[in-house]
Amino acid sequence: MNITRRLTLLGTVYRIVWQGDRDRITRFKKKTFLACNGAGTSIYLLPGAKTKKIAVPGGYQKQKRMYLEWTEDHEVDSALEIYVPDTPLRSRGRILEVIYDSDKFSARGRPKRYQHEFESLPSLFNDSKKSPRVWAIRKSGKKLVTSRGIIG
Repeated sequence: MNITRRLTLLGTVYRIVWQGDRDRITRFKKKTFLACNGAGTSIYLLPGAKTKKIAVPGGYQKQKRMYLEWTEDHEVDSALEIYVPDTPLRSRGRILEVIYDSDKFSARGRPKRYQHEFESLPSLFNDSKKSPRVWAIRKSGKKLVTSRGIIG
């Protein structure tokens, strides 16, 4: 499984709880972005080290609509170009919970912490068993991101 290159930035990740061969907690000490594809059917956790602010490129209408749906009113005038390592992702188990910071329900630039417990236990993928940098959350093409926030 590979990552789509056109994503909508939702916030930053603090911690995830997941099941593999046993229950695990992964805390993100370095800045890690929470993003999704334009359809809201895949969530990605991406390293936040290599980024730059740019104008929203043409052809990103799905991502723009997803961001407007996510924030409900924040206009999009710029984008964040995120370096995504080109690495295959492998299944690691199921995600139970994600704790993240977002300005979804607050003023832009003033993020609050949210906790989402997954009821449907979507699949969790990452790029390395020992020191993962890239993660993905999917549930068989079902929508995971809406105006209500993360669902599922």
